[in-house]
Amino acid sequence: MPNALNFGFAALGAFLHLGEHGPDGLVFSVGGWLIALAVVFVPFLLRVYRGGDAKLVMAIAAWLGPRGGLNAFVYGVVIGGVVAVFTALLNRRMLSQPVAERPDHAHAPMAVAFALGALAALQWPLEAL
Repeated sequence: MPNALNFGFAALGAFLHLGEHGPDGLVFSVGGWLIALAVVFVPFLLRVYRGGDAKLVMAIAAWLGPRGGLNAFVYGVVIGGVVAVFTALLNRRMLSQPVAERPDHAHAPMAVAFALGALAALQWPLEAL
């Protein structure tokens, strides 16, 4: 995911929330972005997620706010786990290579999983979060 797309998506969410709800809307959006940053920072450092995927989670949270962003992340992780199993089965020989050296097609498309997670979060919000 290109940086310009992720940051533009996040900024648009923040500006729309600001326009609709004033400063409270901006706090809602930036709060979601910051919570998502906290959630994806360590997995990104451990190379569980690539940078574009982590920034996409943050951009989604800028739109959905703290609770919605966490919901989207949880759904995205579950969907991504299922996708990762299928990706691993299709690319078994490449699993012996370090993660950073694997070709792109050997990585689970987490951007798709997180986008679907955002849609799931909108449809079925998790009450415990």
